[in-house]
Amino acid sequence: MAAAVAKTHLGFDKKCAIMPTFGPRFPAGINRIGQAEPYALAHDLYGAAMDDGLVHLWQHPDTGHCQHAVTQRVYACERSHLMQFTACMKAGLAGKSDPVGATLPFAGTADLDLCLGDDPTQQIAKACDPSTGAIRANLAKHCVAQGVALTAAVPGCGSADPQVVATCLERLTRCRVCRILRDVNRLTRSCDAFDDGAVNASCE
Repeated sequence: MAAAVAKTHLGFDKKCAIMPTFGPRFPAGINRIGQAEPYALAHDLYGAAMDDGLVHLWQHPDTGHCQHAVTQRVYACERSHLMQFTACMKAGLAGKSDPVGATLPFAGTADLDLCLGDDPTQQIAKACDPSTGAIRANLAKHCVAQGVALTAAVPGCGSADPQVVATCLERLTRCRVCRILRDVNRLTRSCDAFDDGAVNASCE
């Protein structure tokens, strides 16, 4: 963790003698967000007191393995979002490619906004789609097929229906991804709308 924090500061010192008018700006804030939001996602899944939501593997091996698999897939989904955003931002700033509606090379925050959720190679869909992606397949293999009660395994979603839980996992991940990218890159997109397509106070 300390090495990653130092790398952020070193990158700014090396390449940002003149701060950009849009995009990332303050390395200390970036590090704070990068450390806080992944933990917040875990709390979304298992509750404010994770000791109450997470089971002991030796006591409940099936549920424990299910939770481990769910956690892995959710963070893999998050990584897919972050990697696709970074690829979109780099290509757009270099004037090589752009999401629909963006200016090349990127000229401001409105262009960066369009990178949120941009998925030209379907990497996000493969990892995150609640019907066809790895999140849904993971639930089927490691939880449902093992007879695990999803209400106990993923208390943050509060459902026994695998499709509902998969949709919930995707929504929770999209919310946290949006919050990370919004706060790091000074985006103007609404995370409340981005997480589930509706303005309903599901992601502040």
